[in-house]
Amino acid sequence: MKKVLCTSAALLLSFQLSADESPYHSSLIAKPELSGFYIGLGAGVSNYWNAVIDDDHDSISYTSDLESKNTAVKIYSGVNINRIVGVEVSYSDYGDLRPKAGSSSTGSLSPRAFAVATNIGYTFDTGLRAFGIAGLSVIDLRQSEVMFNDDTRLAFHYGFGGEYQPSTASGLTFRLAFEADMYSTTLSSIYNNKDNSAYISQIGTLYLGAMYKF
Repeated sequence: MKKVLCTSAALLLSFQLSADESPYHSSLIAKPELSGFYIGLGAGVSNYWNAVIDDDHDSISYTSDLESKNTAVKIYSGVNINRIVGVEVSYSDYGDLRPKAGSSSTGSLSPRAFAVATNIGYTFDTGLRAFGIAGLSVIDLRQSEVMFNDDTRLAFHYGFGGEYQPSTASGLTFRLAFEADMYSTTLSSIYNNKDNSAYISQIGTLYLGAMYKF
């Protein structure tokens, strides 16, 4: 999956460079659709990371003791208002995140998240769009055991990526992006009653998607 994502990124860049170098691109390539409703589906790989702030708030350590065991899936939909601004909603199934070999963790997560965000970027006449996403989400950790106090958390949703709209496929757009949900939580007393540390955790995915714009 990682090789496919890297290859896709290289193809997106080559499409843009080829179009820019062609003396005929302005007359031969159809202008991209700059507004309208769209719906898309993506798949990729997930990652988990957290910063542990001890109960005296004088020490921060970083861990990543869970790893993805299967493919993440994302469904996204939204409206491009113009060349720059859009509004997007998405549902992310991050798959199963299980302890790495040698990790002290014993529980796993199967997170799901629903997000509402603003999509800010720029659509070039060649069909390439670079963008960033920022908004809020509700994430359900779906813990295999009670590691954290709250299974459902309000999170900050953010991301960045690129899209390519081929001139030969009206309405079809390909996307390569990274998006993540960041939230704060604490360990449950059942899991570890000695630790009052705060956890700033992030679950994200690098994915390749395809969408259709109506």
